[in-house]
Amino acid sequence: MISEEELEKIVDEIIDNISENKYVLNQYSQIAYYFACISDMEICEDKIKNAIKILEENIKTDRVQGAFEENSINLTSKSVIYKYNNFIKDIRILVNNKEKRKEKNKITKILNSNNWGIELKKYCEKNIGRFIEEKKYAYLLDVKVIINNIKNKDIEQIYEFYYSLQKVYSISNVEDYFIEDKTILTNLKKELSKVHNVDKVKKHIINNIIFLLEDVIDILNTKNIKNN
Repeated sequence: MISEEELEKIVDEIIDNISENKYVLNQYSQIAYYFACISDMEICEDKIKNAIKILEENIKTDRVQGAFEENSINLTSKSVIYKYNNFIKDIRILVNNKEKRKEKNKITKILNSNNWGIELKKYCEKNIGRFIEEKKYAYLLDVKVIINNIKNKDIEQIYEFYYSLQKVYSISNVEDYFIEDKTILTNLKKELSKVHNVDKVKKHIINNIIFLLEDVIDILNTKNIKNN
């Protein structure tokens, strides 16, 4: 067994490493677990609380590298489980927000490219499984930029955008996975309906997108009615 004095030295060393950003993100859950075990013995509790704040700050400021992975940990003590969950809860939230920002930045770059429709369709084909798992997609879309693209960029890219929407929303039980998308899709449909004085072919594909959105929104509305 390690003595209290030795544990304190280990905690101090870990805190120094955290402050110097020597750990990668997939080590953070292990650190939180180790701290939970030590804190459960009422050792270095204040130091550990401050160390967790530094871990959180490293995520907030994008200092830490790597992907977050919460390893399978054998938590046998209820008090350790409680402390671990308390230490890790805000880290989970910050990591999730970081991933959202990362994905939104990718989409922003795509939407601002000349081949925005093609690139968005490729992105959707590659990530459809993740959208279904997360049960949302539309939060990534900037309606204002999309409308600008539709007004000012070539028709081929609008068709590709249409295909990207088909790819995401063509699953049979769309209402079970994309209910959170309803507000943004409704806004996109509304803004598309305002697009006038454009090429007739462009207007045709815009109408096709509107019809697709109407179908999806109707299904999502039906889900809401059933839930109520």
